[in-house]
Amino acid sequence: MGGADGNREENPEGTTSDMTELQTLLIESQIATQSAIQQLGETLAGCMDALTTAITALVEQQNQLDMHAPAQQRLNPQQPQHIPPQQQFAQPPLPGHCHHQQYLPPQHQGQRRRR
Repeated sequence: MGGADGNREENPEGTTSDMTELQTLLIESQIATQSAIQQLGETLAGCMDALTTAITALVEQQNQLDMHAPAQQRLNPQQPQHIPPQQQFAQPPLPGHCHHQQYLPPQHQGQRRRR
């Protein structure tokens, strides 16, 4: 008569069997998290290697171009290649003028914003 009730008293809800199940779930969750972190680390390392390879190739290519440029061009370049086209129109600041003033190409001179 008291068999089922006896088990309930010995193992009331939230005790040993539930705790064991929670511990198992926690351990499985920790293992899954560690595995995901490991995979992310490996993916990140692969991406870093690919970026390093690509950047190294670009730098070496630029160095080769610079080495093969005529000496006169290296000493006095006409237009630096690294400046974006919209900034190639920029004129050096006149003495006494702010270095951060906006310069607009001739077709936009009337559109300068006032500060």
